[in-house]
Amino acid sequence: MKHLLAALLLFSCWTSMAETLSVIGHGREQQPAPPHRWYDYCEETTKGTYPTVVNYLFKQHGYSVTYISTVEQHPNYVSQVNSEIQLVINEQVDFIPVPQIMAKDSRLTATKVPLLIANTVLITHKNKDIYRLNELNHRKGEIGQFSNTLHQKHISRLTPRPKLIDNLEDALIRLNTGKIDYIISGEYISVIAMRTLGINKNLRIIDTALPPNSFYLATKKGGRYDSKIKELEHSIENMRKSGSINRMHESNAYSWIRNSDCALH
Repeated sequence: MKHLLAALLLFSCWTSMAETLSVIGHGREQQPAPPHRWYDYCEETTKGTYPTVVNYLFKQHGYSVTYISTVEQHPNYVSQVNSEIQLVINEQVDFIPVPQIMAKDSRLTATKVPLLIANTVLITHKNKDIYRLNELNHRKGEIGQFSNTLHQKHISRLTPRPKLIDNLEDALIRLNTGKIDYIISGEYISVIAMRTLGINKNLRIIDTALPPNSFYLATKKGGRYDSKIKELEHSIENMRKSGSINRMHESNAYSWIRNSDCALH
């Protein structure tokens, strides 16, 4: 019993002394980016693969995490990330996720292994003669808000422009019943929604050939946690190889489908 009490006391001391890191969360006013991150209005917290992976990652290194959520609205995703980078530079936040192109910012030190990878796919009905992005002109389609932001250059060429998706399941039902011709959205969330609706056999998923959107963990260059990036990078690589990140990704995709009412306010 004495040994057990000593062990519990030691654990209690360790948890009370564990350093808490601040990491950018998902603000109430920001567009949801499922299953990567979204704001849950029911529980008033950041949800998604991103916080799940981050919590697990930092726990391995003896840290706890608190999420700092911004409240301001941004005209686009680039503006949002630039604002988050500034928070790191000003040492208001310790770590942020950044897309590959912004991971090269000279003010940041970022992992070389991606924390998250987001693939964008084209979805059509199997009775539609559509197989490539350049066949979407003069077709009626819908696109996920996150995909629309990240692939603006490619989407702007489409006539008419696809409408933004409010609810992915509703959009997939419209596609299945022939009310629209195609959907452009994230691969994981789309596959799971199709399975949940039981319409996956009717629909065709096509690789868009758009570059995957990889997100890296970054901190201020020369800052307090600059030297930790290599250790974190090694842990992320192990999590990816073991399949842990994929399992977290799938779990959060299902969570979004089940609880999307709490994320769309």
